[in-house]
Order: sequence, then structure tokens, then C-alpha cells
Amino acid sequence: MQFTEKDIQQLAGRGITAIQAAEQIEQLRKGFPGIQLTSPAIIGDGILAMTESRADEYMESFNKAAPDLNLLKFVPASGAATRMFKALFEGGDAQSADRKEVRERLSEFAFYRALVELAEKQGIAEDQLASIPGQQLFNLILQPAGLGFGMLPKGMIPFHRYENTTRTAFEEHLHEGLHHTCGADNKVRIHFTVQQDFLADIKAFLQHQANAISSKTDKQFELSFSVQSPTTDTLAIDANGAPVRNADGSLLFRPGGHGALIHNLNGLSAELIFVKNIDNVVSDRHKYQGIRHKMVLAGLALELHRRISKYQRAIAMGRTPLELCREIQHFLLEHFFLETPKNLLDRSARRDFISWVSPVLNRPLRVCGMVRNEGEPGGGPFWVYDKHTGRSLQIVEKSQINTSDPAQKAILDAATHFNPVDLVCMTRDYSGKAYNLLRFVDPQTGFVSEKSHQGHIIRALELPGLWNGAMANWNTVFVEVPASTFSPVKTVNDLLRPLHG
Repeated sequence: MQFTEKDIQQLAGRGITAIQAAEQIEQLRKGFPGIQLTSPAIIGDGILAMTESRADEYMESFNKAAPDLNLLKFVPASGAATRMFKALFEGGDAQSADRKEVRERLSEFAFYRALVELAEKQGIAEDQLASIPGQQLFNLILQPAGLGFGMLPKGMIPFHRYENTTRTAFEEHLHEGLHHTCGADNKVRIHFTVQQDFLADIKAFLQHQANAISSKTDKQFELSFSVQSPTTDTLAIDANGAPVRNADGSLLFRPGGHGALIHNLNGLSAELIFVKNIDNVVSDRHKYQGIRHKMVLAGLALELHRRISKYQRAIAMGRTPLELCREIQHFLLEHFFLETPKNLLDRSARRDFISWVSPVLNRPLRVCGMVRNEGEPGGGPFWVYDKHTGRSLQIVEKSQINTSDPAQKAILDAATHFNPVDLVCMTRDYSGKAYNLLRFVDPQTGFVSEKSHQGHIIRALELPGLWNGAMANWNTVFVEVPASTFSPVKTVNDLLRPLHG
């Protein structure tokens, strides 16, 4: 692939070499190998189901350890609200089911009072709101001359109404963090990934809200922010396989998807990291179950990390007697569902086992909540072929699965759970040294998507997703959690669900 001197300068400005750009073009042309599912992860084979008493034990152990830990909550929050309001942007005065529901239940939204005040300033009385033309009403919500929600980050949209105030999704993450992310120094540490254009406004807004909350508690917030690095932007190709260009002849770059955020995560320092999307929050009256199960997952993660560290130290010191090898075997089978060689009676077999298990243990750890599949969109937990362990647990998106293959489609249809993006991560080894998370990405799990650009279909490159291929080579444990821990807001109508009331 030949790039012009101007192209090379443009690439360098983003921290991308010509070789890396050529590799992207080649990847776009040939595509990616399909994910090879071997079976769905189910209860007893890939997913752990806990008794209430065991969950209580893990929650208690986390609460005891938390005051001495450097905890962090990582919130991907760079998404715009445009998709959330897609139905209101489209259709003029057409009455789709979603648009009709918004109109009929307008007073139930947290932003209703702000909308009424704005309308009254424009000479529209509250009792007239429900009868004005559809697009005029929706423009009051979406456009800059109105509330301007269609141009804001999703995190800035008021999600919930309380007695005397409303809260945005950003604010709900602050309030939730008080209960499970308060660690050493009595500080609540939260990191948000945001859009560059809104960085200053979001920082000022959240710091003000954090100070207001801290004034009423004995806890302090330590907030940090990052944006997606331009080095993770990707190229696109046209129908002829040539790089797509803008009207001025410059190369077209697109964000590489949430998989780019593995770079942001890699730059953070914490002993235990909670990962949760910006739009998966509920109102205070429904928060208990979600907070409880985050602590349960964290307690399990701490216990697993303690055991793994014990085994890593023993291996590093060369102290691996038969009893310890059998203990490691049982541990991997009980928590990770990994079958290992049975014969460990002679030293040669034990040496082979230690040689096999050492790299298995020496990886970042993630404990992921999984919810019973009730028709929600999103990826799910599956067993996938793995050349080292035979099979590995992965979170796989439907777009990664070759549904035209009857066998793969059958595995997809047999899935019982889906991924709510509720992760607890431990990214340090037994000595406390941070792993380089970029080493554990599977670059072959990206995918090519079709997009429209200036009236033409283009092929765009999507990086391995943050909790998909970007964490493909982590040690992974899936745990069943209640459906009440998951209430995402993908459309504005989702705010009318009970967990947001």
C-alpha cells in the first residue's frame, strides 16, 4: 500500500506509522477469521451460581478488605445521546410506537420540568405540550434551541427524578461509587472516558457534583478522565479496497470502537477495578441489588487472586509438590472449569503440568456478572476454541458469530445468559507489578463493519472490543447475577422502565 507524503504526515500526527496503516488496509481487505464457538457457557459449565450464604461471605470479605485497597471504578462514557433519541430524530410527525409512548408518558421523564419551563418561555403552556405537532415537541428536547439533548453525551442526560432534583447518568455513578468503590484513604476513585469536545464541561460538572456529595458525607472523590487516543483510530476502505478519503483528499479516520479503551485502562493504577457502562444505572430505590453483587464479585476476585498469587509464588520458588499440583488442578476445575492432565504421579508429568499451568496463571483476572437471557441486546458468554487450554471462556458479540453456519447458530440459540458489562478486574501479578494489558489482546477478534459515508458504503475496521477480544487472554470467571442488576438505557423509552422509577 502506497501512501503519499501528505498521508504519512497525517498518520504521524495521530501517532500511526505507514506500516501500521498498511496493515489496517490489508486487514480490512481480507477480514477476520470467525469466532469458533464450541458451546454456550451455562450454569455448571462456564458460569458459577452462588448460594445466598456464599454470596454473603464474599461480600463480607470484600467489605473487610476494601479500606486497605486502592479501588477504582472505570466508566466508558464517551457515547453520544444521538442513538438514545434515534426514534425522535426520525420520521417527522410520524407516530411510531416509541414516539407515541414518549408523547403519552412525557410527564414521567426526569427532564419533564425542565422541558415545561423551556416551553413556557416560548409561549407554550404545560397543558399544550401534549398537543403540539410531534416534531415541534421533539425538537424542544433535541435541538440546541431547546434542551439540546440530541447533541450531548449520554452521561449528561437527566435519567432519574427525586423529590427536589434530578440526576444524570454521570451523577448516578458518583452516588453508586460511594457504596462499593470507597477504598484506601476513604476516597472514592472513579475514572470516566469521555469525548474530547466535552472534556472540560464534564470535568467541571462532575467535580461540582462530587464536592456537593462529599460535603454531606465523610468520603472524598478522586475523579480522573481520559479520551480515546487518536493512535487507536482506524482507516476505512471503499468498494475497490482503496482507503476512503475526505473531500479535501485527506484520509478518513474513524474511532476504533470501545476496544480502544484497553489503552485507557492500561494506563490506570489500582488493585481492583470495577467496569460498568455509563447507561447502566438505576435510581436509588433500586440500587441495593446491583451494589451488593458488585461487592460479591469483588470478594470472589480477591479470593481468586489470593489463590493464584500463592501458586505463582510457589512456582517461582520451585516448590511444587504433588499435593500443590493437585490443589491447583482442583482450583482450575472448580472456578475456571478447566480440565487438566490427571497423571501427576511422576516428576516428569509434574514438570509438564507446571510448564503448562504457569502461563495460564500469569494473566490478568476478570470476574464478570452474567444475567439470564431475557431478550436484551448484547453479547454473551461462550466457550471458544483456544490453542493453549483447548477452550476458553469469552464474551462474544452476535456480530462475531457466523450465523450462516448451522452448528454455530445452534450454539448461539442454546445460550442461556448475556453480558451486562459488570466486571471486576485485577490487573497486577503476585508481586504487585501491573500487567501490560496490551499483551493480552487477541488482534484477530476485531471485525469489519459496513457504514455509509457521503452516500457510499464503506468497510470500517472495529478493534477487538474492550470486554471481548481486548480481554481474550485474561483469566475469566463468569458468575450469575440477578436481572435487576442490569437496566441499560439504549433508547429514551428505556427510562420508563420500573428500575428507573
